[in-house]
Amino acid sequence: MILKVVMLVSLVRLLLMTDKPGLCTGIYATVVIVIGLFSGNPIQTVAISAGITILVFGLYFWLLNRYHSGLLYWLIFLVGLPVCIFV
Repeated sequence: MILKVVMLVSLVRLLLMTDKPGLCTGIYATVVIVIGLFSGNPIQTVAISAGITILVFGLYFWLLNRYHSGLLYWLIFLVGLPVCIFV
């Protein structure tokens, strides 16, 4: 749980430096896949989880990149923190 939040904050920092939401989404999804496989989950469960992760966090990082600063940026950022715990 803490690992996901730290990773998300680190990827938001990477997004600010690179402006590549696809890169951040790919890294996050890869980590979710690796953790899912090492947890002993069936491959179908990991695939569904990866698909949902790519959709949700693709949108999340794209919105953060689109609204690069301001109040809306911080609102999107704060909404993403609890989302990363449950997805």
